Amino acid sequence: MDRSTKQLLMIVLILALVLALAYLLHYHMQIRAVNNMLERLGVVQNEAAEQLVKPAIDGLRSQQERLQQQHRHQEAARQREEAIRQREAAEARTERAFERAFIAQYEVPAGCDSWDSEAQMVECTNHRIRARREFRGEFFREPAPNQLLLEGTR
Repeated sequence: MDRSTKQLLMIVLILALVLALAYLLHYHMQIRAVNNMLERLGVVQNEAAEQLVKPAIDGLRSQQERLQQQHRHQEAARQREEAIRQREAAEARTERAFERAFIAQYEVPAGCDSWDSEAQMVECTNHRIRARREFRGEFFREPAPNQLLLEGTR
């Protein structure tokens, strides 16, 4: 082979090598562009998913907060009701204790076992009311509540 043919063959080989490198570089650039597009598409999909899911999550959070607040209100109401029940039960026990103590110490005046007249009934009832009022003040160590005395009618 002569020298010019060798040079021509070398040039063709170098040209083929350059073209192959250019093709590989072009192919690499296309792969990189596709990867970038896929990456951007993933970001867009994530953002779209977040935009679709965010209202549902916000709704669930607000519903959860409302339920928690409702539960707190119900619990507070239950505690208030329980405190009222306990107070009323204590007041009822105290009132029953007062009634037993009053009955145990009250002495019915002579003639008040059975009434002969309306005036006697009024007088005996007033006596019991006054005694009860006085005993209540001693028992509770407080002023007696206003109680009306019966008035005789003629």
